[in-house]
Amino acid sequence: MIRLTDVTLCPGGEPVVEDVSWHIHAKEHVGLVGRNGSGKTTVLRAIAKELSPDRGKVLLREGASVGYLPQQAVADTSQTVWDEARTGMVRLNQLGKTLDAAQLAVDEDRPGAIERHAEAMEVFRVAGGFSQEETIGSVLYGLGFAKTDWQRPCSTFSGGWQMRIALARLLLAQPDVALLDEPTNHLDLAARTWLAHFLSRAPFTVVVVAHDRHLLDQVATRIAEVHMNEVHHYTGNFTAFLRQRRERREQQLGLYKRQQKEIV
Repeated sequence: MIRLTDVTLCPGGEPVVEDVSWHIHAKEHVGLVGRNGSGKTTVLRAIAKELSPDRGKVLLREGASVGYLPQQAVADTSQTVWDEARTGMVRLNQLGKTLDAAQLAVDEDRPGAIERHAEAMEVFRVAGGFSQEETIGSVLYGLGFAKTDWQRPCSTFSGGWQMRIALARLLLAQPDVALLDEPTNHLDLAARTWLAHFLSRAPFTVVVVAHDRHLLDQVATRIAEVHMNEVHHYTGNFTAFLRQRRERREQQLGLYKRQQKEIV
């Protein structure tokens, strides 16, 4: 799905990561972790093609769609919360237009219109078109929006709530790859719990930068740690990562002590 080959990133002149190679598989859920300032956001921006590598290549599967949620994402538009969230469902919205056109052809009694309408309706049904409103409502409610909020203009909400609107739009888009930078920053406990459950079942690739241990334990099937200009990979969720990292460091320390004894 995504392949980084010998990637070096130097956004401020100094390298954040050097010669990193990494293959992110389709439908894999990756937690991207590391200390503050280690370069997690820089790596995520490179994957999102928001930042070009100084060396190396970042390749995405041809035709794959990417949804990117930066830390400061906002949805400051005059549209209502509902309409803005609905814009994320690009494919379904297009299928709806196709179905409307097919219905118009039936109304005008055009040749072959009934067959084309039946085909368009089946494609729309399989894609979840007839449950579109239910899906939008479920996501908005899960992210903490009361039903009375759905018809309010996005511009009337604070930055934190606009972040939730942007997140709703991305989740409803169902991209092939979702890149999320600290998505729980402006969420309360209920919304964080809902998001963790949603992402754990997501049928698309997820790469998430987060300090939220519960989210990483629920969602991640692999952890990538940015450390000392490198990216280290661990299988499993955040708890498994902590155990594996501890064991790895103990092995490294043991090897170092043995080498020092041999030198003496």
